[in-house]
Amino acid sequence: MKEQPILLTLFGATGDLAFRKLYPAIYQLYRSGRLSQNFALIGTARRPWSD
Repeated sequence: MKEQPILLTLFGATGDLAFRKLYPAIYQLYRSGRLSQNFALIGTARRPWSD
């Protein structure tokens, strides 16, 4: 069966929840091989990206 491409759009990509919970969870999925090779993540936010 052919793998379907997956596009995840993350609203609030610069927010606290994204940094504390979502990014680590997505990274763990990647490390464990549970994400498709055809995976893309698009992040959008109202606030600019900062350190």
